[in-house]
Amino acid sequence: MGAPRRRVASPSSRLCRLTFLMPPALPGEQSPGVDKEPRSNSLSARALIEKINPILRGWVNYFSLGHSSRCLSFIRNWVEQKIRRHLARAQLRRGFGWKRWSRRWMYEALGLFDDYSVRYLVSSPKVAPAERSHNS
Repeated sequence: MGAPRRRVASPSSRLCRLTFLMPPALPGEQSPGVDKEPRSNSLSARALIEKINPILRGWVNYFSLGHSSRCLSFIRNWVEQKIRRHLARAQLRRGFGWKRWSRRWMYEALGLFDDYSVRYLVSSPKVAPAERSHNS
């Protein structure tokens, strides 16, 4: 049998590979580099959205002033694509489900953050003009 082997790329050359022997596991233990707990299932879509909504809200509130509509639309499409991919993988499907899940369903049923609007700063006078009274 022997100890398990691990292949590591050499830092000086891509072609040469180094092989290291890993120490064998002690009785009752797993060999090093092996997770002790099995992988858990990913978060549900609602739990994932609850986790990322405050982050999205903070980003949008910070970057919404000024000329940022192109950036905000990029973030919106990117987040939507990631959520679609998460949903598809949870159902063991390929693709992104563009026909399966509508935007409306994602924002209404799942509660995905949807306030990607640019806010324009309205300038107001710093001090109101003083009223003069003329007593004649």
